[in-house]
Amino acid sequence: EFVSKGEVLFEVMTDKATFEVEAAHKGYLRAIVAQADDLVAVGKTVAWLTDQADEPFEEEEEDAAESAEGEPTYSNLAVNPDTADGSPSAKGQAVRVSPRARRLLEQHGIAIAAIAAAVPGRPIDVADVEAFLATSTAGDDAGRLVRLTGMRATIARRMAATAAVPQVTIQAYVIVDRLLELHGRVKEGSSGIGISLTDWIVKAVSITLGSHPEMNAWFGTDGIRQFSHVNMGLAVDTPAGLVVPVIRRADRLSLAEIAEQRVRIRDLALSERLQSQDLDGGTFTVSNLGGYGVQTFTPLLNLPEVGVLGVGGMETIVVVDGSQFKSAQRMAFSLTFDHRAVDGGPAAKFLHEVSELLADPPETWI
Repeated sequence: EFVSKGEVLFEVMTDKATFEVEAAHKGYLRAIVAQADDLVAVGKTVAWLTDQADEPFEEEEEDAAESAEGEPTYSNLAVNPDTADGSPSAKGQAVRVSPRARRLLEQHGIAIAAIAAAVPGRPIDVADVEAFLATSTAGDDAGRLVRLTGMRATIARRMAATAAVPQVTIQAYVIVDRLLELHGRVKEGSSGIGISLTDWIVKAVSITLGSHPEMNAWFGTDGIRQFSHVNMGLAVDTPAGLVVPVIRRADRLSLAEIAEQRVRIRDLALSERLQSQDLDGGTFTVSNLGGYGVQTFTPLLNLPEVGVLGVGGMETIVVVDGSQFKSAQRMAFSLTFDHRAVDGGPAAKFLHEVSELLADPPETWI
């Protein structure tokens, strides 16, 4: 079809963000090579756009392309029937599967060997898979295969790397009655954006990091890089997965300005419109699961950062005030730190100072 200059052709999900790709010039969309949700290497052709509707072009050979004779091309896959129940195929037999049939098998979580016996001596095509699905419940029994692409693949890779780091988590409980009192007096900033408890926490952590450069740092192969500014990462749960956009120079922002930046990056994250500059450069991370009813948890480091603060939910407890009992509101905070870069003593002092600020925040913040 005809495409205008600037018209959005497709979206690309990278390791960190999703980008819209626009047509650089007007023309005609002649062929779509890569389908939605395909994993595509950088530089690989995804579609053909020509100036004229009948302009000839040389379409590159792709796995899903058809051969010159009009027959679908096939890729050879070595199949081990021992991984599929009830397959009579010989171990190590090579079974040919068309690319479209292979995609359909992956979507339904069906092993190639489970269908190979029904089509001996010829390649498996889409019709074979569809017939198998129509006469068998194997597709449902096998569950749904979720491909590791884009953000999910990045999360899996980064979490595996994080697990190899010697990290320690320490916890502190904070009475936040004074914080709640001040919070109740300032519901929103001058811009009309509501201020949340997360904004108070980001403020307290950012200020404390100024006197604890060992916590506001990255660990790398060449050493520990400490920063004089605070770029606060804020973990955001999105339908596509966990992302950590950054509030830049959080140590220089007022409470209302922190709230504005939090809402901005949250909205970008939920709409999957974060750009690289929104995700790069974080020096410390705050992860708040209190809104989900979680009391305490062990946050994992967002490498190469050396610290992350986990925020738990609020609970009512009974405390002793002189000779009287009274109720109080308490929150749990969990600090995970990279023990290669920070020892337990400095980490405990940092968490203690954050806790003191949140227990009795200065009125000047509002």
